[in-house]
Amino acid sequence: MYVMSACSIPPYICKWQCNACVLQAELTRLVGLTLPGDTLFFHFSGHGTQIPTDDPQETDGLDEAIVPTDMNVILDDDLRVIVCKLPLDAHFTMLADCCHSGTMLDHKVRDLPLGTSKAPNGDRPCIGPSLNK
Repeated sequence: MYVMSACSIPPYICKWQCNACVLQAELTRLVGLTLPGDTLFFHFSGHGTQIPTDDPQETDGLDEAIVPTDMNVILDDDLRVIVCKLPLDAHFTMLADCCHSGTMLDHKVRDLPLGTSKAPNGDRPCIGPSLNK
């Protein structure tokens, strides 16, 4: 199991620099290290928000987002793009302790199916039709 924590972020980046760029880069790095059968756990405690969107797949017209210390939001769509690069049969758990986390990642189910086939682009099957194009 890979766990992204203060320990996995380079020591020269203190907790006050754990901004959107660092979080996305570190999650991308960990996804790149993940092998089939591995488990990746992502925990975020902080602010969450919703942002208006024109995306017709968002039935409420809002994207959910986490808000790191630099106040630059990371949309759930951006997180899904990273997570959908996990190898087939890898496990991903996200614990979002923030407002609007109930619809984070636009999941259709609470447990992501492990899947037996890859998406058309070669990545693991993802939740949400926008990523399966």
